[in-house]
Amino acid sequence: MSKPKKQSQEIDFFRVLERRVFLVFLGVVLLIVTDLSISALWRHFHPQEEATADPLVMPPDRPRHLINFSLIDQTGHLITQKDFEHKIVVVNFLLTSCSLVCPYVNEQIAQIQRQTSSESDVKLLSLTVDPVDDTVPVLAQYSRKVGADPRRWTMATGDQDSMYKLIGTSFLSHDTSTNFSFMPGGFANSQRIVLVDANGDIVKYFDGLNLDAAHAVVQEIRKLRQPTP
Repeated sequence: MSKPKKQSQEIDFFRVLERRVFLVFLGVVLLIVTDLSISALWRHFHPQEEATADPLVMPPDRPRHLINFSLIDQTGHLITQKDFEHKIVVVNFLLTSCSLVCPYVNEQIAQIQRQTSSESDVKLLSLTVDPVDDTVPVLAQYSRKVGADPRRWTMATGDQDSMYKLIGTSFLSHDTSTNFSFMPGGFANSQRIVLVDANGDIVKYFDGLNLDAAHAVVQEIRKLRQPTP
């Protein structure tokens, strides 16, 4: 009489196992679909991206230069443009409360940090678009979360007027093409990564939601070091 009971238990075990395997598989599929959908959603609400000739690498909309600034980093220290003089600087735009787009862009910055770990002439700069909420303690915690080395990857905050003047003058225009903008400051294309050369000139923009962005940035850094013919 015990044998049928044992067989029933084995059947129940394999049924539970099958359900768990199916749920794991379904979870993986959902992650892949979500990953592919993020960029599509962004472009739906930001149609100006579709008009660019190259969705991964783009030239500046106009000549731009890194202006003078005075901000505070995630360690509480004052930073100015002089800390980035004669360096190749990779810039992105940060909102620590953002859970949809920003983590994808910050992962690209983390990859660039890893791929240029031995290159002392490269620095990374993340500028918050929400300086009211992204205070020094908040940036310090976020910095640890994403694995930012404060010696190479600076996260900066400051008073709102100074932050917005720096971002608007040196990097991004204001978004006038769509009513959809969840990022404070109203800047267009805040998902972009910006490459600044050793002279402080903005040379390229990169789509931070493109999975090849980190590789493309590193390749452009290599080109910047090549002597001009």
